[in-house]
Amino acid sequence: MAENENKQKLYDLKKVMELMGEAYFFNREIKPEELTETADILDAADFEMPLGDDGVNFDVGDPDITRKKITEGQNWITYAKRGDDDISFQVPSFADKMNELWMHKKASGVKAKVGEDVHEGAGYSLKPKKVVGGWIFRNPEHTIAVLLPLTENYGTFKGAQGENEGYYNVAVTPMPNSADVDIYILHKTATPAA
Repeated sequence: MAENENKQKLYDLKKVMELMGEAYFFNREIKPEELTETADILDAADFEMPLGDDGVNFDVGDPDITRKKITEGQNWITYAKRGDDDISFQVPSFADKMNELWMHKKASGVKAKVGEDVHEGAGYSLKPKKVVGGWIFRNPEHTIAVLLPLTENYGTFKGAQGENEGYYNVAVTPMPNSADVDIYILHKTATPAA
């Protein structure tokens, strides 16, 4: 029997997704027409998001599969529904911009003397805040980029505990964008000459 000419060799399939150590947030959908070889999409990002050292937990959820059998007991047909996403990460920053992104700001310019020191900041509601936007994640070697063009996000305030610094725990839910795409997985092919 002749070998299949189109058979993929193992080496050709070695595209490993490593820890996503960089995150870029867009306060809007990332449109398909923005993805080009000539314009750097990262220039349009609103934030390079600081990430905790665990990087991004990237689990888009296993499908919920229902199997229908016939009277002889064999599988006849299957149905599947999308699983529950678990895409999350920690943002160890309480800069004003992060607080305003993840919480509802209710008061600004608040000053108070606390002990011998004067502190200034803002007041926030802890009611969950939905933040809609897009994400680009990259591994440290920049060999792979994962784009979630449209997402709904919630950041939960987590104060410092023991030796652990405080952070926002951010939960991300991908949504289909205007082109009906939930996720783009892109591999580095070249670095253009400067």
